[in-house]
Amino acid sequence: MPKKQYITIIALAAILILGGISYGSYYFWQKSAEKASQKTSPNPSTSVSTSSNPLATADETANWQTYKNKE
Repeated sequence: MPKKQYITIIALAAILILGGISYGSYYFWQKSAEKASQKTSPNPSTSVSTSSNPLATADETANWQTYKNKE
């Protein structure tokens, strides 16, 4: 086998191995992040709403003035 073919095969193998490691790391990271979010997020069926008055959540920015460039 010529030296040039040997180098090409080694380079392709290295790229495939690095790609596999990268994909595996990303997949593992996504799964672990998914498990962590499931542990920390509350169950929506058991959460209790603390707002009993819908008028108490009025928009704070309703009466704000906007900037107008008058040049």
